[in-house]
Amino acid sequence: MAVDVEEISAVIEESILRGELAAGSRINVDDHARRLGVSHIPVREALRALHGAGWVVYRPRQGAFVCERDPREHADLFEARLLVERDVVELAAQRRTAEQLTGLNAVLVRQAATEEPGELAAVNCEFHLALAACAHNGVLERISGELNKRTRFYYLPAASARRDTSLAEHRAILDAVRRRDSAQAGVLLCAHIGDTARLT
Repeated sequence: MAVDVEEISAVIEESILRGELAAGSRINVDDHARRLGVSHIPVREALRALHGAGWVVYRPRQGAFVCERDPREHADLFEARLLVERDVVELAAQRRTAEQLTGLNAVLVRQAATEEPGELAAVNCEFHLALAACAHNGVLERISGELNKRTRFYYLPAASARRDTSLAEHRAILDAVRRRDSAQAGVLLCAHIGDTARLT
């Protein structure tokens, strides 16, 4: 099976985001090479790329490790999300299509049926990305995507405890977007992000 460095990076990154590779844990190059059917070289290249993206750290004579959760980055991420996503959801309420509302509702149906923490974190991120798509602004969508991907890493430990509350908050946000109530959507989104920041 031919797997390129970008694909290997994506596989390892997703393992980190789902908690299969825990924060602070050592990343075994041999295991990943064997599992993906590749040599050590592309795995090492993928780890270097992930190091550049901030997912992997190197320790002298010990190898590659998943980065630790950093309180400063956590605070910065949620501050940035409040600034960006409030405007995003207000635009989404004005610009969303009926088809996009159906898609958002489908994400919430999956969220309600999900219990595994890694999947909950992924579905939570998917909801916020689907909201960003409703704004019909490619730049804001890319920014939201990067912020939410990084947030998955911090959200994961609290995903199960936040499941029901998060679902209720998402439903309320979707209802405001459905009614095209931009102001209420913005208020609800800010409260949701603020609650999540405090509990993660």
